[in-house]
Amino acid sequence: MTTLFPLHNVFAAGLLGSAVLTVMSFRLRSMLRSYALSGVFLALLSVAVGLQQGLEDPYAFAIATVLLKVCTVPAFLFSVARHSGTSLRLQSYVRPASVLFIAVLLGSVTFAISTRTASLLPSSTPTSFLMLAIYLILLGFSMMILRRDILSQMVGFLTLENGISMISIITVGSLPLLIELGVFSAVALSIVVMSYLFRRIQELYGAPDSSLLRELVE
Repeated sequence: MTTLFPLHNVFAAGLLGSAVLTVMSFRLRSMLRSYALSGVFLALLSVAVGLQQGLEDPYAFAIATVLLKVCTVPAFLFSVARHSGTSLRLQSYVRPASVLFIAVLLGSVTFAISTRTASLLPSSTPTSFLMLAIYLILLGFSMMILRRDILSQMVGFLTLENGISMISIITVGSLPLLIELGVFSAVALSIVVMSYLFRRIQELYGAPDSSLLRELVE
């Protein structure tokens, strides 16, 4: 199992690349595939960190991540979109080139933040991991703002949650099982609620565009 340790940077790079691909995707299928891939790398990274810190069972979080974020959530979101008849072309307030520029700009902001908070990490954990976790949070938050369709905003929320999960992994190695189950239950419930909102907007307006909510009045 110790052979996983040198792969820390590989898993972190894979998580970074898949997160950026998720933000840059303007087709639902490719966005969900990129998000699922980021879930795979997050699970592998959690196992590697858990083994390095000597945890007895570092696999519970990884298994739950794969089941929920790699299998269940992408399949559920794609099923919701397909049955609603919505277009698989995603909507955004900005062009793809602008999204790339914002992603690079957020990288600079992340570097500035992580250099000031590196002291919070265990000495055995590279500072780059904290930088990646903060970057995931900022990417997810920006995706929720820049995208118009609710499906993309849901995936942005999930990307943000990946960053929070990574912070817990690199700071404490792993959370107690009951807390992990509570976090995953909250994520699953949020997805169900937002998917209901997606269907209602689709029924009312014929398009899953969250900007249409501005028309609501009392």
